[in-house]
Amino acid sequence: MSNHEFITSVNLNLTEIEKTNVQVFHFVYGGQLYGTLFGLFAKFLKIGPNASGEYLVTGMDLKLLNYQGVLNLGFTKHEDLKYSNGKFDFDVVGESTFDATQTPVMFNTPLVVAKNEPVEIVFSRRLMPLPGFEFDPDDHNPSKPLPPPVPKKSLFDSEFYYRSGEEWYFHELRPGMFGYKEPQTPAFRTMEFPSLRCHQSKVSLSV
Repeated sequence: MSNHEFITSVNLNLTEIEKTNVQVFHFVYGGQLYGTLFGLFAKFLKIGPNASGEYLVTGMDLKLLNYQGVLNLGFTKHEDLKYSNGKFDFDVVGESTFDATQTPVMFNTPLVVAKNEPVEIVFSRRLMPLPGFEFDPDDHNPSKPLPPPVPKKSLFDSEFYYRSGEEWYFHELRPGMFGYKEPQTPAFRTMEFPSLRCHQSKVSLSV
């Protein structure tokens, strides 16, 4: 078992740069898909501090930044951005131009962040297939070729599939991919992240 943990810390006292009113977006998640390195940044919406120094965090604005690679990653749609019980789920897809939230993602219950009492959020990414490569998870079977032809798209979905000439196959699904089902192997089910291909991150909010 590892004797360390990977966590990103966010100081809620730093949400804008003084004298310029430039809004600060904090780094909360990073990943690599289709050879593209990308990061997710959040501006946390807050009320406070009150007399005790506590903040109420009511939601967040998000921006996704593609650093390197030929394929842009982006969100699917606003409705797929969901926060519940300390976990924030978000879907990404290749060839997306939706790289920022149009309206804030609001929390059903504001998070109370007090001094020396950090609050942790898990950011959990799910990759969706490229357009034209959608599939029914019940039909996912990597052990045999898929029916021809290979979809005639400008880009082949190399995360979900692989090909050899006219034959093409499903890849094994990993955590953080559409259609993935949690296996029953206890050692794998309790794996600490960073996990396979880093689909989750832990973020600690503090003041």
